Amino acid sequence: MSLCNNSNIPLSVAVFLASESYDFKPNPRSLSATDFNRSVRQIVLRNRSNAAESPTEPVDIASLVKSKNGTAIHDSIERVWLDETKRNAGLRNLGYPESVIKRIVVNPEPSSVTHEQIPVYMERRKTIELDGWTISGKFDFVAEGTLTDFKSTGTFTYTKKVNDEKFRNQGSIYKVIHKDIITNEHMHIVFWFTDWKEALSKSDPTYPKTAVMPYPIKLMSEEETKQFMRKHIKAIEANENTPEPMLPMCTAEELWQDEPTYKYYKDPLKKTRSTKNFTDFLEARIYFAQQGGVGELVTVQGKAMACNYCNVSSMCSQYKQLKEAGMIKE
Repeated sequence: MSLCNNSNIPLSVAVFLASESYDFKPNPRSLSATDFNRSVRQIVLRNRSNAAESPTEPVDIASLVKSKNGTAIHDSIERVWLDETKRNAGLRNLGYPESVIKRIVVNPEPSSVTHEQIPVYMERRKTIELDGWTISGKFDFVAEGTLTDFKSTGTFTYTKKVNDEKFRNQGSIYKVIHKDIITNEHMHIVFWFTDWKEALSKSDPTYPKTAVMPYPIKLMSEEETKQFMRKHIKAIEANENTPEPMLPMCTAEELWQDEPTYKYYKDPLKKTRSTKNFTDFLEARIYFAQQGGVGELVTVQGKAMACNYCNVSSMCSQYKQLKEAGMIKE
């Protein structure tokens, strides 16, 4: 990915933002566990881009801040666990006895783990073969057979459960790939909320109670997971030679598209400010009817965010259409 620093971020931070720690290198017959949550359009265009080595527009490093925040949290957690002195100090501060602390072993070979040891694994990449494709997966953290995935995100992800299916898909694929390490049928998402507010945690029963909290998810069986993977692979293969305009369009979910809003204007000639806004269409229609049909109800489509993180958007006609319509979230 070509980068630029149009925002004139100081070099001290710019180097951090421009650094690359992701070690998966895609090719036309390889997929990462994360790829199974990406659209067919994005993967097909990515494969074409790699094959043609086509240039892409430079990405301003200012747009990488959010993703780098998550990377920084991952890296910090990993460094503590790999540093025996810091790890043991943290465990002692939490009240763990020495008899437990000395049993913990980090990143051992699975076959060498004894009954007395407590194995902990981090950031391990492994591959398997499926239907002629290489499937790769690198998890965040596994302790005693339970997968943990760290997610730096807004509280909306937790309260609306918008990514539960994606979390389940990715975790289930990790379990298939790392079956010698991940043995628990449940995983834990550990949310690290970027917009948590203490006041809301006390007043709203659906709001997360702490800024960092675990969230359990039941994983699919190995058979279900492989069926899901094969379906995605077949869709990619079926579109390998499809002309770009005819590729399946990214869905609202794949675009990370906001829900539409419905604006009621009492005077349709004065649209500088809506009279009332709704997020539920039926509620909006009922209110409109109660006004005796006076005024106008306008649907405002939600904006897409995922395109900002897509490295093949310059090749994508759907992106251009969304951009022209003002539907890309800045």
